[in-house]
Amino acid sequence: MRVSDPIGGAPDLDRFFKDYEQHFRHLEDYSFALRHLIACYSRGDSAEELRDAFSQVLSKVAATEKTNQKNYPGTEALFVHRGRFLESFLDALVLLSFGLCLRAPREEIVALLSYCERGDPLLEAIAGAAAPGIEQPAGPPAFYETFDLLYDAVKASGPLREQFVHEYLDLWYRVKMDGLSMKDTHLTEDRSDYVGYWCFEAAGVVAALHIDDHTFANHPYYPRDLVAFYRSANAEAQRDK
Repeated sequence: MRVSDPIGGAPDLDRFFKDYEQHFRHLEDYSFALRHLIACYSRGDSAEELRDAFSQVLSKVAATEKTNQKNYPGTEALFVHRGRFLESFLDALVLLSFGLCLRAPREEIVALLSYCERGDPLLEAIAGAAAPGIEQPAGPPAFYETFDLLYDAVKASGPLREQFVHEYLDLWYRVKMDGLSMKDTHLTEDRSDYVGYWCFEAAGVVAALHIDDHTFANHPYYPRDLVAFYRSANAEAQRDK
């Protein structure tokens, strides 16, 4: 298990996976599959196993989108946020960060982005690294108050990028996740929704911008293994050239 969370402690992943297989695996809503992907990461699954879980989430995203369009014709795509729906934007960032770090196939990245509202600087920075050439011109930040230091890292250069990400990680759970459904799940009576707390969007930014992470690699909320997967795959690709 990768979790060393000072707040939530170790989740009961055995129970989570049992409940998932019995009650949630066949549900259409992508949110259950996304929680399963995060639980797989917390459990210590390999990059290949995480790629499979990531693909499962994308299939659920497609199913959720199809149902939404059937029930509410003309409704906006699943991850369109209009600067108001932070939870949807964060889910898209988390999935895109997984896709980048796991080096998901280009077609999966393209499919994911088809459900997103484009133009946010964080989204486009990660998209451009995950599928070069697919990024679109960046406009103003959609949620600067929440992701301020990550936006600042995108604009900065050199050691400042590392500093901004480190500062963001220190504030992430305590301040930046206020009001979101993932926060304080370890405090619920049965803790069944708690699968570990991870700042996946930081991993996406670090990987996309090639930021040195040695000063915060051991931060309890930083998913360093995802960045390690990405860098290992990049090094392998360079050797094969």
